[in-house]
Amino acid sequence: MASVTVLTRKKDWGKAMAVHELAPNIAFVAAPLLAEAAVLAGDWRDAFRLLGALQIVVGLLFFLRGKGADFPGIPLSPKSALPILRRPLFWLFALLFSIAVGASIGPYSMLTLYLVTDHGMDRVAANQLLAAARVAGIVIPFAAGWITDRLGGRAAVGLYLALVGAATVFLGLTSGPALKAAVLIQPALSVLFYPPAFALLSATFQAEERSLAVSLLTPISASIGLGLTPTVLGWLGDHGHFGLGFAGQGCLLLAALFLLPMLPRR
Repeated sequence: MASVTVLTRKKDWGKAMAVHELAPNIAFVAAPLLAEAAVLAGDWRDAFRLLGALQIVVGLLFFLRGKGADFPGIPLSPKSALPILRRPLFWLFALLFSIAVGASIGPYSMLTLYLVTDHGMDRVAANQLLAAARVAGIVIPFAAGWITDRLGGRAAVGLYLALVGAATVFLGLTSGPALKAAVLIQPALSVLFYPPAFALLSATFQAEERSLAVSLLTPISASIGLGLTPTVLGWLGDHGHFGLGFAGQGCLLLAALFLLPMLPRR
């Protein structure tokens, strides 16, 4: 993140973050295809061998030819971490990132099961529907980057919370064609958050602090968004309340709109 913000002009950070977000969104589509190809071609371990080799090669290339962030960052220590942890804005970003990661990963991990068990949809059709939404999500970050650079990060985050919050509520309360539309829209729009949020986060912290701030933010948002959120949704699903879980998650996104005035505008 520090390298991206050093390499690009501040007014172009929204578009730069949109390019950055191509990686996870392409991975959502590519990972199942890679897994299937590995199984068909040989052994499931081949997928990990290929990924490991690629990471080593890319890491060496970046070490030798990469540009940006040549200044030393602040190493992690209690002395360096406490000033960042004491900032209210850091915890605001931690909350928003946790909600956003949960809104992306929670439905992604549970929607197929929800569609099959609660709505009687064929498993193949449910997976195809979810995959189609993820393909659309590859291009959505560019719209988020354009909105960020034109209207500001706060407006872009507000648009994300309103649209994805409403779509997630619809996941839990609708059925039939309306549910299918929500399944297509919610995952595609869930990627709107990251370009403006990372741009605002980069603007909040000094260049030498950014890598440390992101490294502190990531385990918090991952624990809640990747760990707690799917667990709660799964527990509710086990008790026959999948729809309630999605509706509650959507309401949480909409409630986060009240936090917008606390964010920096750009």
